[in-house]
Amino acid sequence: MKITMKEKSDTVQHYWRMWEWVRSQPPSDRASPDVMSDAINENWMGDHCPLCVVYFNSSLIGCANCPLSGIDESCGHHYSLWYELNNSSTWAEWLINFELMVKAITNLEVRK
Repeated sequence: MKITMKEKSDTVQHYWRMWEWVRSQPPSDRASPDVMSDAINENWMGDHCPLCVVYFNSSLIGCANCPLSGIDESCGHHYSLWYELNNSSTWAEWLINFELMVKAITNLEVRK
């Protein structure tokens, strides 16, 4: 599935803002979306991700409409890129998983 340039750009910017904040955190601290949200008013959960806002369907379909779902099943499945990011135990691990996630987003095709 192809996305708009705005969807791609907004999502990449969202992830880089999170990365910028995480870099300032002690690497061994526990990764927490709540702590991040308190600090920068966004995190990696669906209500903050531009792709999730556009493609998430709260019915049984869930993340199936997301363009990332073609890469690794979908965000909610075990062993998906988002699942690994969400289950990072420390900020150091989060940064490693971030790299994989942002690479996948960057590689999404854009509609002409």
